[in-house]
Amino acid sequence: KLEDKNGNVILSKKKADAMKTWNFIEETYNNQSDLEGEVIEVVKGGVLANINSIKGFIPASHLDLKYVPDLSVFIGQKLKLRVLEIDSKKNRVVLSHRLILEREREELKEKTWATIEEGQTIKGVVKRLTDFGAFVDIGGVDGLIHISDLAWHKIKHPSEIVNEEQEVDVLVLKVDKERGRISLGLKQTMPNPWDDLDKKYKIGSIIEGKIVKLVSFGAFIEVEPGVEGLVHISQISQEHISNPGDVLTTGDIVKVKIMDINTKEKRMSLSIKEAQDENESNQVYEKSKENGVTIGEMVGDLFDKN
Repeated sequence: KLEDKNGNVILSKKKADAMKTWNFIEETYNNQSDLEGEVIEVVKGGVLANINSIKGFIPASHLDLKYVPDLSVFIGQKLKLRVLEIDSKKNRVVLSHRLILEREREELKEKTWATIEEGQTIKGVVKRLTDFGAFVDIGGVDGLIHISDLAWHKIKHPSEIVNEEQEVDVLVLKVDKERGRISLGLKQTMPNPWDDLDKKYKIGSIIEGKIVKLVSFGAFIEVEPGVEGLVHISQISQEHISNPGDVLTTGDIVKVKIMDINTKEKRMSLSIKEAQDENESNQVYEKSKENGVTIGEMVGDLFDKN
């Protein structure tokens, strides 16, 4: 009654609304359908969600697919929920958001497996790093980027290239639906440094490089990230040596002369002794110029005397 000053009309309306909400919650529980609630408070063991003025409890383990240390990040969020338990007499409702996420992830997973093909370039999110590579979520399914497919140059750990939760574009290298495995490549989405390398470097030119590996037959020199050339043992020194390690050290920067470039086979032949010979010849020429006479003039004088 409007003239009631004790609030009975308002109270009865609240009760009616509450009964309606309880009926709705019971219906969704029986039908295993979804409802929506807004997180309003963090409590011990989880959070409370408001469903048309009815408070429901969401355990911390049912808020996300992974552990969330700070539950306050959910306050104010409207979440899709599934009813786990209900007791209207005790005003108790237990809800789950994780079940919704698991269902959505499974649906996405089925879609991904149905549409994924080798050769596709797709987006993904890095989820986990290991010593041998990076696992990337490409839509409910984790694919692996092997450490050798992260960059064109050699790396010691995937963290040198990517971080967890980083979004990346990857190339699908191989799909094995029977074993549930997907191989991905990151470096394949980037320019290969060997492409057109012969246009960047010319045979006969002298460049600097870093010694990255010593072997019995020579030394591998990193010319730039992703490009290594070989100095054969016979091209290391004018003097005979039996072991490259006798005169070279890994990590040293050396000058080398480019002897040959084969972009198709990704090979570059280099020479340290040829670079030294040319450098010495240039030094002699420069020294002669300092004295006011060039080698050509000196030789010319000899012929004139004859």
